[in-house]
Amino acid sequence: MKELGLKYGCNPNQKPAQTAKRRAAVRLIYSMPESRLPYVIGLLRNVKNYVEVPPDTWDISLLTEAEKENDGSAVSLQRTASGSLQ
Repeated sequence: MKELGLKYGCNPNQKPAQTAKRRAAVRLIYSMPESRLPYVIGLLRNVKNYVEVPPDTWDISLLTEAEKENDGSAVSLQRTASGSLQ
């Protein structure tokens, strides 16, 4: 495990906080075949480097257009997930 820390830029002497989510993630990683780990490592790197960008004018114009086109027949994802479709 120490080798992984050195290879992927972690400090092997500093242990991260052991939360339930972190333990669950580690259990999933240990349960995977070695051949799948490069995909998981790539995914984790991308998530680690993800920076949330605020919406720009293009995004806002698309949202505004979608709101204008919504005649009330569309169901939001939140309503669908909550099960309150009536």
